[in-house]
Amino acid sequence: MNAESLAAAAHEAAVASRPAVSRPGARSGGPRIRVGRLVLDLGRMRADVGQGPVALTRLEFLLLRELAEHTGRSVSRSQLLTDVWGIGFDPATNVVDTCVHRLRSKLGYDLIRTVRGTGYQLVP
Repeated sequence: MNAESLAAAAHEAAVASRPAVSRPGARSGGPRIRVGRLVLDLGRMRADVGQGPVALTRLEFLLLRELAEHTGRSVSRSQLLTDVWGIGFDPATNVVDTCVHRLRSKLGYDLIRTVRGTGYQLVP
């Protein structure tokens, strides 16, 4: 099992213990999360910001989903490392920052806000 599969399995276990925040989508028939102009299709692992589906890697999608499930709250880098990548906090890694940068370049720089000294927050 590779690191990405392990991270995805850890994330799924963490998410399963939370209350559902999604609702059925009209087109896909699967659950969706809506935050402002962002729509996450959980069944197809697709994101849309009003211009059609955006191609995301699995980890980019999982990071975006984690932020969407905590809309209005800041999510720390250490929490994102644990919930998305399945690893403990490593102060030497910039994997979260790099993934957030890629998401911003694909979805728009105004969608994810850096909360200085805390982490990241999805802007509704």
